[in-house]
Amino acid sequence: MRNITFNDSNLKANIPANLNDKDLGFYKWVGGKKTKINDIARFVPTNISHVIEPFAGGMALSINIARRGLVDPNNFYLGDNNDELINFLDCLRIQTEELVIRLLDINAKYGLGCRELFKKAVDTLNGQGADMDKAIAFYVYNQLTTSYKLSDGDYKYNNFAPSLINNNDGLKRHNILKLPLYADLIHPMDIKCRDYRDTMAFAGGLGLDAFMLVDSPYLDTEKASYGERCETFDFDELAKLVLSYKDKCNIMVTIDDDPSHLERFAGLKIYRREHYYGTSKKLKGEWLMTNYDVPCEEYLCSLNGFELEQAA
Repeated sequence: MRNITFNDSNLKANIPANLNDKDLGFYKWVGGKKTKINDIARFVPTNISHVIEPFAGGMALSINIARRGLVDPNNFYLGDNNDELINFLDCLRIQTEELVIRLLDINAKYGLGCRELFKKAVDTLNGQGADMDKAIAFYVYNQLTTSYKLSDGDYKYNNFAPSLINNNDGLKRHNILKLPLYADLIHPMDIKCRDYRDTMAFAGGLGLDAFMLVDSPYLDTEKASYGERCETFDFDELAKLVLSYKDKCNIMVTIDDDPSHLERFAGLKIYRREHYYGTSKKLKGEWLMTNYDVPCEEYLCSLNGFELEQAA
């Protein structure tokens, strides 16, 4: 590891050597792209210099790009407006050893997790506490639920998912030991709690080789999980801002196939496919939009289940 050091030699000895192709992310996120990241990554342009991700969420594509060494980690600009997520990422990057040791202690005491542990995490997240305590509670909560809504300060006891424990999932020791590898990978990245507009602004001055992924809330499929954030989200404003950067960098937009988006994002090339969403447990249409030509387009569409819906 280049960016993270440890005082605990025993801990260092137990950390895996490296991340591999199956390590797609280190926390769950509604609307996250972990399960389909390899499909989407094939549509990313080659020879990109910077990555801008205004809706960081699960960071799956940024992790994929950085892990494969396609872009220097110093050239990533990510933002999200979820305070608890950004606090967790900050503690992971800056206080890696303390966070990992405390999570391993929790795992030694509670194993994969239990309702008592989950309730403690909920109380910590909904109350006042130190940043590290909140970060630990965030990770515990995230690993023990299948209902990880994005409403800060509204974590609920009844979101505990005992089925995860029954299926030998939950707070796994080997996943905790991989956290330093992810911390090392994302350590140099610019990751802040900020409005998507402010993160997008980086795209204006980084040159045509920059790449911006816009993975906003989905209008239909994620409404139950994004709640009010989706109900009040201004998709017209988002589309206008995206198109204002059309000639300044490479842009990829992933969004649900609501017909209203066709007019909003007119001028982008649009690919469509059916995808199963674990949150809603339904097969839904999804659009992948670009402002650039995709090499081997017909082959990639066939390989990943996309069809060209609308040419630019």
